[in-house]
Amino acid sequence: MSDLQRFYDAIGSELKPVIERLGGNAEITKRFKKKFAADGSFGDLEKALDGNNTQEAFRAAHTLKGICLSLGFGCLYRHAAAVTELLRGGDITAARQAFPALEKEYIKVTGLLREL
Repeated sequence: MSDLQRFYDAIGSELKPVIERLGGNAEITKRFKKKFAADGSFGDLEKALDGNNTQEAFRAAHTLKGICLSLGFGCLYRHAAAVTELLRGGDITAARQAFPALEKEYIKVTGLLREL
């Protein structure tokens, strides 16, 4: 079993649809997966929530959601989508309350990325 397959198994997602979405090339999938941890969307979201900036928080959450969807990070995507929708509705308080679950999953995913 490849490291890529082990990673997707560990996060409870399927690898095959991701490879297909990214042109059928596992190497491209690996490259995008490695770039994920360097993406600043999560940090931007955290900073915007701390600064009470709903618009910037929405932008960061929406970006994170899109990246997670493209890469097949299902559980992290669902948390990012939930925060995005709260922010779309202007409810930054509820978004802050939902953020710890997103953060926990983000830490899990990035930890597995480093490990594998």
